[in-house]
Amino acid sequence: MIANGLASLSHLSHSPLLTHLSRTHYAQALHLTNLALSSPSSQATDSTFLTTMLLGSFEATTGCSSENSLVAWGKHVEGTAALVHLRGRGQFERRMGVRLFLEMASQIFMTRVGSGRVVVGWLVGMCEGLLRGLGEGDPVRRFYEAWMRYSDFRLKVLNRDISDLREVVRRAGELDREAEKVFECAGEAWRYEVVRKEGEGKEVFGEWYHVYRSYGAVQVWNWVRIIRIGYRDILRASILHGRARKIDPLFEGVRWDKRLEETEEVLKELQADILASVPQHLHDVSKTGGRWATRSGDDEKPKFLWSNFEEELDLSGDSTSAFASCHSSSSAAASPSPQSSSSSSCSSSASSPSPSAAQTPTSLPLFRNSSGYSLLWNIYICGAMPTASSNSRRYALDSLSRIVSLFGINQAKVLWGVLALKIKILIERQLRGAGEEELELPPRYMLRGPAIGEREAQTR
Repeated sequence: MIANGLASLSHLSHSPLLTHLSRTHYAQALHLTNLALSSPSSQATDSTFLTTMLLGSFEATTGCSSENSLVAWGKHVEGTAALVHLRGRGQFERRMGVRLFLEMASQIFMTRVGSGRVVVGWLVGMCEGLLRGLGEGDPVRRFYEAWMRYSDFRLKVLNRDISDLREVVRRAGELDREAEKVFECAGEAWRYEVVRKEGEGKEVFGEWYHVYRSYGAVQVWNWVRIIRIGYRDILRASILHGRARKIDPLFEGVRWDKRLEETEEVLKELQADILASVPQHLHDVSKTGGRWATRSGDDEKPKFLWSNFEEELDLSGDSTSAFASCHSSSSAAASPSPQSSSSSSCSSSASSPSPSAAQTPTSLPLFRNSSGYSLLWNIYICGAMPTASSNSRRYALDSLSRIVSLFGINQAKVLWGVLALKIKILIERQLRGAGEEELELPPRYMLRGPAIGEREAQTR
């Protein structure tokens, strides 16, 4: 934890001394962690598990790993997954154990689905067992259920377990409608404000941006949007594949023209909603919705030690926390976004929050560079999705570059390289007259072929 804090401070202050100290503490932590992992009495403790996760964060931030690529990060996640399995269901008896499990589970799902591998059964079983203890309307429960359904569906399409394009389209639409309902029972802590941009400013994509109360809320909102982008991309690709068949083409006619147009419009809205969260993460706007007084350059902006969010949102699923509330009236719907449903019924099993739950801090505020880790993957997918415009790709590249400069997160540099190469390949396809995109089902966001670290080097 000291190593991560010093690494963040060294980037903020441009101090070589703090950089040296952070790496010294990292080496010490690595040595102590190896000792803890070799001891049967300490290898499965919360402190050991948390330390392995923090070491991964340090490596993603500084590039201290021997491999400057996403491959190294993926290996670290897989190694920590072994600890999750070793800790078993006993970790759910402690609040901290639940929080650590949920954070790690999301990373495991992400790396497994991204690489096209099956999500291991024991992890799915542990998630299902834990989530059954939450109210049916709890956004955390609904998010993880949606994530597991998406993982399962994507891999079935990838492995051709579902090969009928009509069935793929039907199922993708059905699952997307379920994912759209994740926040229909959410309480006040999940709300966000939609603010219209004032004047010109390249730091805001489009005409408006979002302001969230907590980093936990925006994390879940954006990952649900990523899930829905995945469903809509599969639906769109299936329609295009069906139309491209030379014998017995599918999905022709006005009805399917409208379905394709509607799908692409939803993809555009989901992408815009994710990119609308970028200004708050990058301190371009204040956490109360206004803009900073100085806008002429990054060096003149206020530099903060903490993240740009008002509250901490505990994602451990405690039914006494504000985020676990579920109101039956439609006025409690969480989002002003057009994607949210306003006519839904919520489970009566969810409890109401304590009035002070959202206002009473239980720990120090989130450190500023922490808010960049999840966001960079969201930004990457927004730039890599097949329907991304040249403007959205440019904004995604600019945002990844700014995450490197503002937060010092090396992993953003790697993703910038992968996205830049992916865009270069698309442009080359267009110049050859091969079309704007390669029709893959399901669409692939990451590149194939050599290690991503090698690919990233080719763009320099």
